[in-house]
Amino acid sequence: MKAIQALKEAEAYHDGPSIVICYAPCANHGIKGGLSNSIDVERKAVECGYFLNFRFDPKTEKVTFDSKEPDFNKFREFVMRETRYSQLPKVNPAHAEELLTTSQKMAVARYNRIKKFA
Repeated sequence: MKAIQALKEAEAYHDGPSIVICYAPCANHGIKGGLSNSIDVERKAVECGYFLNFRFDPKTEKVTFDSKEPDFNKFREFVMRETRYSQLPKVNPAHAEELLTTSQKMAVARYNRIKKFA
């Protein structure tokens, strides 16, 4: 369990603050199928690059990824399973495509920026 490992490493670090950031879907995300699918949603968030699973060790200044390289081709499919994104084409049809494409490009850029420290 990489989550337990990350928490143990954070707790063991005494030379400054430790931060653990988690992705936890909630009812407001409007996940299709409900929160009973949250573990599957979390896995898919990592697989498509929406959320990155990595740890940073300040002693070595290295990043360790705890998952395979994301398949960003699945990014759009993932976000469109949540109400907050699937409503975008209805609420803002003029800019929906641009916003979704930009979001995916930003996810790729974020991954590449963090990958430089691996």
